[in-house]
Amino acid sequence: GAVTLPWLVRSVHGPGSTRMLALLRNPADRLYAAFNFYQHYASRYGAGVEGFEKYIMEQIAAFQSCQVVHGRRSCALYFESLSPEFEDVFYHCDQLI
Repeated sequence: GAVTLPWLVRSVHGPGSTRMLALLRNPADRLYAAFNFYQHYASRYGAGVEGFEKYIMEQIAAFQSCQVVHGRRSCALYFESLSPEFEDVFYHCDQLI
């Protein structure tokens, strides 16, 4: 089967010995904050709203391309590991879904 986070945690720490805490954040805010924080985004797409729009359009196109071949679930969970083409995209799939 697939390696999942719960499986990995149980493998490392043993069953029943760990607790997980999930922090939720508005995905659009997180994506915009990441775009503004990491300088490689501005250098690749341009700074400001125009650069952010280019960035988003590339993300959407890449996800749609992935879905055609691999399906939505696989792309959402494993996007960067599905092919070198997808690995090259600066990607934050969780913010798009």
